[in-house]
Amino acid sequence: MSSILQNSNNKGLFNWNNNVMHEEVLSKFPEILVYARDRDTLRISKSLKSILKNMGAYVSLSKIYLNNETNEHLYRLKIDTSAVSKLIGLEKEVFCDMEIVDYEGKSFLDISRQHLFKGAGQQSVRRSVSGNSSIKIGMDAPYGMETYLTVTEGGFVKIQVWRYSNNNAGMIVASSSKASVFYKGSSSVIKKESNGWGLLELSFYVPEGLPNNQLKIYLWNNGRGDVYFDNLCIKEYKGNSANR
Repeated sequence: MSSILQNSNNKGLFNWNNNVMHEEVLSKFPEILVYARDRDTLRISKSLKSILKNMGAYVSLSKIYLNNETNEHLYRLKIDTSAVSKLIGLEKEVFCDMEIVDYEGKSFLDISRQHLFKGAGQQSVRRSVSGNSSIKIGMDAPYGMETYLTVTEGGFVKIQVWRYSNNNAGMIVASSSKASVFYKGSSSVIKKESNGWGLLELSFYVPEGLPNNQLKIYLWNNGRGDVYFDNLCIKEYKGNSANR
């Protein structure tokens, strides 16, 4: 059963089962409502209370609704958002606009020219979100933009990329060197433009036991036809390991 967090002014609605950065949510709203139709509501509320106390950001927690017949619960949690904000820090950011290619013509470079992404041979000038180029990933070579990133256990990783696809194919993938240890993929569109481009996002807490603390990140055309990607952004934030 899902549990829902909602800002009391109806400006935010979050499914706690989805991969959202808990600290980011807690830093935005001084008051949130926690709802579920099972007993997990109290467990999640107490967990949030504990997290906030550790941050020095807890204000109060109160039950405001209970229906024993439907097993619905609603709690109000008040937060010192400024205290939470001080603890959230961007540890790392890598951005590749598919414009810069290394001297061998094999890999893209991020804008800092420190990270390599495989697949420069798939560079295309037919479509782009910004600049002149994107990467076109077809069925014959369905993977592109492969890169490796060293991360920290308990950190929160957010990966976004713009996608142009006629059949909603194309996704972001992050895994360990062995996919059986850690693997996550997403084709979730969080923003859609009228010109056909959609912004994909994959986010997660870095688990313990990740071999060499290293992530393999790449884009995958998991359908038919060509898929275009542009402006890949990878961010790692400091996270609370208790939230993994």
